[in-house]
Amino acid sequence: VHSRTVATAVDRDGRCVTVRSLESGEERRLPYDKLILATGATPVVPPIEGRELQNVLTLHGVADAERMRALLAGRAALDVVIIGGGLIGVEVTESLVRSGCRVTIVEALPQILSLLDEEMATQVVAHMRSRGVKVLTDARVTALKPAADAPGRVGSAETTAGTLPADMVVIAAGVRPNVGLARDCGLTIGETGAIAVDDHLRTSDPDVFAIGDCAQSTNLVTGRPAYVPLGSTANKQGRVAAVNATGGDDTFP
Repeated sequence: VHSRTVATAVDRDGRCVTVRSLESGEERRLPYDKLILATGATPVVPPIEGRELQNVLTLHGVADAERMRALLAGRAALDVVIIGGGLIGVEVTESLVRSGCRVTIVEALPQILSLLDEEMATQVVAHMRSRGVKVLTDARVTALKPAADAPGRVGSAETTAGTLPADMVVIAAGVRPNVGLARDCGLTIGETGAIAVDDHLRTSDPDVFAIGDCAQSTNLVTGRPAYVPLGSTANKQGRVAAVNATGGDDTFP
């Protein structure tokens, strides 16, 4: 296990991965017989004015969660604006409300949780509003403005539905797959923008597999390529790729 280490290149002809220590800067080459790419995804951050202000967060890992928790512990975040009403935005809303925050969700689409039918999404919104959450749909955040008493920290969010107070802003506008390594070494990228794989999770190179948020899936209903960046999907794909990379035969339908 090489922690604090980044993979910088894949040499498919030489069957090795170049890695660099983030602490010492030392580079080395790791040989492989089979390679599994699980490079995940990166949060989408819209080009909103003021996104560089303090207390404007994404939720992409432990460090982000710890920053959010620290703000809550110090009661520094009471009015929270969440940009995006997808799964992450709604789950964060639930936690923040339980922590005593006043939360507003700003969603550009006509409904939150676009994976749900409209009737179901309406029920979710009714429940959220009963708990004090403000839900704005068909709305966008156009700018984040600094606080009057702290110019480096966010203080409000300007939206197409008006200006909202904001001690903290959580950007939950979705993710895009991390495919830089795969593209650079010549693997096929699918039409969804994620790495193309077959039902054994092999890429266009039979000795290289791709799993999780960087990999393309197949919609069981339509048979078309789909991008499904979910933890449950990644977990199952990891098991399938592990079986196949070690000589077994398993599929991910």
